[in-house]
Amino acid sequence: MGMEKVVLAKVEKVAPNAMAYFCNGTLFVLGVPREMTKIETALLKILNCGIIVTPQGNNEYSFDFV
Repeated sequence: MGMEKVVLAKVEKVAPNAMAYFCNGTLFVLGVPREMTKIETALLKILNCGIIVTPQGNNEYSFDFV
């Protein structure tokens, strides 16, 4: 299973009401800030890499994996 599929499955499990998609290797998620914190924590546990979370406006956040 590719990294994107694993990440999207985890996002759906942690925050089922959030809408998530990938664009050019960056994960974009629509949802409330509390969900973003839960998503970041869950992804840190499974990916073992750094994550930069940036608000994009209108409850959209980008997650860059470094």
